[in-house]
Amino acid sequence: GSVAGTVSFLLCTRRQRQQRRDRQVTQVPLSAVKSEIRPEIYRIGEAQRSFFYSQCPVEDLRKPEFAFFGQSNVGKSSMLNFLCNRRKLSTISKHPGHTKLIHHFLCENSFYLVDLPGTGQAKGAGRELKQMTKIVTAYVRHRSTLAELFYLVDGSARFSNFDLQGIKWLVDSGVNLSVILTKMDMAPSRGLDRADELLDLLYEMPESPWRLKKDVALPLVFKCSAKERTGREAVLEHIADLRRAIVSQGRGSRKKKDKALESREPPAIR
Repeated sequence: GSVAGTVSFLLCTRRQRQQRRDRQVTQVPLSAVKSEIRPEIYRIGEAQRSFFYSQCPVEDLRKPEFAFFGQSNVGKSSMLNFLCNRRKLSTISKHPGHTKLIHHFLCENSFYLVDLPGTGQAKGAGRELKQMTKIVTAYVRHRSTLAELFYLVDGSARFSNFDLQGIKWLVDSGVNLSVILTKMDMAPSRGLDRADELLDLLYEMPESPWRLKKDVALPLVFKCSAKERTGREAVLEHIADLRRAIVSQGRGSRKKKDKALESREPPAIR
């Protein structure tokens, strides 16, 4: 009986993964859109720093924003430097929670990469941490030029409920979301593929919007290593695809606002 149950579970899981892949295909913009947009980033402006949401650059629908968010020790600054092929674009610190402001980097004078304060292990005064939570929440809920948010997860460690809840909160908030698994050079070499493992957990978690709602597709997952310099091209091509789609549609990425989402709280910055 137990063997038959295990086989049934594995077959069900395989079907679910195939269904996920079938559904994910439709959410990826086609690269065939005729445009001069190229993936590589050559020109990057000085960082525009904001401690309050009101200090963020004026929204310009011609300049979509791609934000990076995740736990404080996930390697977010290293990933941004890696994607932009820079050493000191975003400051790397040994102390979790080093990024306490929103940093906007204008790239190619046509789009922004946005470094959001990390969650989970940030250190600072209570008032400062409260402001960090407030600015991230305001940005996620109200930024009409946010084209996509990349949630970074440590691919070398066990996936935490904190990350699962964080991803769910962002999806419930109406954010277009992809996931980047960082530090894949240190990921376990045996067992289930790390991307499939994460997607399984998201699909099976309590109140999973991906399981309960037919119109919610699971996020794309990119596997990267800044140390071994792998995964960079896939992320940059994805960003370029989204920019091409926005240009071809002749509009920005203004989000629909839902008053019911205003009361939902994000994972705490603690």
